[in-house]
Amino acid sequence: MLSEAKKLEKYNEALCALPLPDQLKRMGGVKSATGIKVMLSADSPENLVRRFAFRLKEVLDDELSDFETGRALFFAGDSSNAELSLDRAFLMDDKRSCYYLAKIYRSKKDYVHCVEFFEDSVNAGILVVDSLIELGVTMVDLGQTKKAWDYFKKALAANPSSAQDNFIVGSMKSLEGADDYAMEEWGEGMNKGDLRSAGLLAGVSEKEGQKVNLVGCLLAMIKNGQVEKYLELGKVFESIGQYEMAKGAYLSAIDARIMKGYESLILLCVALHRREAVIKYATEAVGKGLNSAYFALVITLVGTGKMVWGLLALNEMFLKGLSDQALKVIQIMKARHNNKLELLISELFNQMIKGVKYDERLVGILAPRIHNSQDSKPSDTVN
Repeated sequence: MLSEAKKLEKYNEALCALPLPDQLKRMGGVKSATGIKVMLSADSPENLVRRFAFRLKEVLDDELSDFETGRALFFAGDSSNAELSLDRAFLMDDKRSCYYLAKIYRSKKDYVHCVEFFEDSVNAGILVVDSLIELGVTMVDLGQTKKAWDYFKKALAANPSSAQDNFIVGSMKSLEGADDYAMEEWGEGMNKGDLRSAGLLAGVSEKEGQKVNLVGCLLAMIKNGQVEKYLELGKVFESIGQYEMAKGAYLSAIDARIMKGYESLILLCVALHRREAVIKYATEAVGKGLNSAYFALVITLVGTGKMVWGLLALNEMFLKGLSDQALKVIQIMKARHNNKLELLISELFNQMIKGVKYDERLVGILAPRIHNSQDSKPSDTVN
């Protein structure tokens, strides 16, 4: 096992490597070895754990308990593996796992086990207010308003924080039909850092087309660690024509290691006809293993006359086992009835004359006559 000092050293290394603004890094810094225990304790704030979960999992893999590993995976978005680790923790009677298992079961719409594990968490005295709130939320989702009210009432009696109080009161007002009062309470909760309040306000704002309010909600959620919301923020900015702001949101998602940020950014650049930007970001994405970016990369390279690079990208697709996707790209170029495919084939001839070797499947599709003539040559192999 690592010593506390070594854990602290590894933790701070992970912290420094995080793709976050300096001020957030400073907020998350720890001054003593006990910082590790605080970070991984069951009652540590969700936004703090969420912010560092993925990097912690990378650097402290073998040193985390099943619960700690499961919770880190949960916040990193890997529910399947999180469930395996949390199940092991539960079998070892670690009741801290109940709350997170309940959330996983709810995401799978297994409401029986969801309620059971939230109740277990309450009975074990762990995250009592949060568990009662989540039970209330679950009952709202199921349309069981009487049970929802009862759970929220119990949560109010369990000494909630000020932000939790805002969410609970807002939810009870909503059940009474007093939506304006509910939104006021959720707004106060959001301003105090409550992610549940921000999430509900975001949903209401989106439904009612209140874009400015929606942006504010998403920014509050991002500030409190839900960096995946950068993607939604980008879409909102796109919808109101703020394309540079949308680009910034997607780049922030990429900085936070959310690869879907590349997909959204590339689509935005395609829509804006920014071809050089498409090539730049698609090339970056491919280099980081996002194979879906090859499609935009090849089409744009060929469309801008960069035939040699287009051939290289197509060749890489075949080499990486992406032949089906490569064929679709070629079919699309053929269907557009312009001369780009002919120019690509012409460049293939030129490159092969120069001695450049390409995957035989690519040659067979683009230049079948050359491919067939190569197949008919006498073999140099002596039997």
